Amino acid sequence: MSQMSLERRLHDSDIFPHVKYSSLPQPYSSDSSVIKYLPMGAVYINEQGKSVVANSDRRAVHEYQARQMDDIVRDYTRSKEGRAFHDYARSCGHTFIQLIGAGTGDLGEHTVAAVIHDGKKGIIVSNYDGKDFRTRVSEFASQYGLKHEAALEYVLTHEFGHVAGYNTESSNEGFIKDYFLHRAAVTHGGEREKYKTLAEVAGQREQEAQNAGYTN
Repeated sequence: MSQMSLERRLHDSDIFPHVKYSSLPQPYSSDSSVIKYLPMGAVYINEQGKSVVANSDRRAVHEYQARQMDDIVRDYTRSKEGRAFHDYARSCGHTFIQLIGAGTGDLGEHTVAAVIHDGKKGIIVSNYDGKDFRTRVSEFASQYGLKHEAALEYVLTHEFGHVAGYNTESSNEGFIKDYFLHRAAVTHGGEREKYKTLAEVAGQREQEAQNAGYTN
């Protein structure tokens, strides 16, 4: 997820084939076939909790950031919010690529996070090039007038939209917009207002992606 976006560049290099995915994203599958797609300077945490280094020139800091991201992703998959998204995606007929881990890598200045995959297996990667994931989420929150926790939920939902098979920015933002509208319809009070706001942000980003040509 970026402002705008690593996934577009990877899609242009045919890393994202249009396929039907199978299996749950919880928690991780064991495989390292996708490692060749990781950027220079990356570490991820596998199913066994061990770090896998991919060309990192700053192993200690990348491993620390990777473990932070691993905790964040695992917490999301176990949370009420994560399960709600999972159930919604499944109810829409979507299945998921297999996650082999979560980590961090040098993804470029304007990227928050990305899902890097080969069509079957993938890794959720936060961006670290001196600025950590939480700082980038805070910047995203400021950009769209969100509270930090709401922005974090948005970013993770966006990435799991890619895990559910939405490879382009515009299609993914459209899908999570519909999801947030659904959540607004079945929740109340402050939670409902949060999801209405997140749906508005997704609609704005969907339009931005379409205007930028990030649709294929």
